[in-house]
Amino acid sequence: MKNSFLNLIVLACLSLSAHVVHSDSLEDLFYAGTASYSQGELEEALSSFLKYLEERPNDARAHLNLATIYAKQKKWGLSWAHYRMANALNPASEGLSDLKTRLEADSASPRGLSGPYHIWIRPNIVSLSTPLALGILLLGLTSLLHLLIRFLKKRKWAREAGEPLPTLPWTVLTLVFFSLICATILMLKVHIGRETYASVLSEQAKVFNAPSEEGFEIGNLEVGAEYKVLRTQEPWVQLTNESGTSGWVQSQFLLIYPGAL
Repeated sequence: MKNSFLNLIVLACLSLSAHVVHSDSLEDLFYAGTASYSQGELEEALSSFLKYLEERPNDARAHLNLATIYAKQKKWGLSWAHYRMANALNPASEGLSDLKTRLEADSASPRGLSGPYHIWIRPNIVSLSTPLALGILLLGLTSLLHLLIRFLKKRKWAREAGEPLPTLPWTVLTLVFFSLICATILMLKVHIGRETYASVLSEQAKVFNAPSEEGFEIGNLEVGAEYKVLRTQEPWVQLTNESGTSGWVQSQFLLIYPGAL
C-alpha cells in the first residue's frame, strides 16, 4: 500500500514536470515567432505561431500576431479571419483596434454575411462593455423608480386635496424609453454571445449539401469570408449566410469563434 502511494506521488510529480517543460517549450516557440517577426522573417514567424496554435488554439495573442503578419503579406482574407478570432477571444487585446483600422483602410472585409445587423449592429454591441451597459441600465431604472414614486405621491396628495390629478411627466417617459433601449442592447449582447461564427481559412473549403464528401458539391468559399454556424457534426460544420442558404464545410478549413467580429 505504501509503495503504491509513493508510485502515485512520483507519477504526479513527473506529470507536473512534463507539463511545466511543455509549457516552457510552447512559450519559447511563441517568443521565437515574435523574434522572427521583429527581424522581418515573416515565414519563420508564421511557422512558429501556427505550431504554437496547434497546442493553444485559443490564444488571442497568437491570432493577433498571425493577422498582423498576413496583413503585411497582403493576404487580407487570412488576416481578417485571424483578426476576428483574436477579437472574439479577447476584444481588449493591445493593437487590435489599430489592426482593424489598417484592414478597413487597405481591404474590404470578405463577408459571407452582410446587412445592417452584421455590418453595424453586431460589431457595436459586441464592443460594448457589459458592466458599463448594466450600470447605465441600473442607473436608469433607479431614476425611473424614484420619479414614479414621486409622481404617485403627488397624485395621492392631489386626490386627497380634491385638486386635478397631475399628468405623467416627460422625464418618466424618457427614462422608460431609455431603459427599454438599454435592456434590448443587453439582451442582444447575450444573444450574440451564444451564437457561433466561422471564418474561412482556405480556398479548398468546399460546400456540400450534406456532411459528407459523397454529397452534392454546392461551391467554394472565399478566404476570410464569415458565416454563421448552425450546427456541428464532426468533422463537418453547417454554415449559413445572410439569405438563409446553408451548406456543410469541413472544420479543418475554418476558424470557429463565439459571436464577435
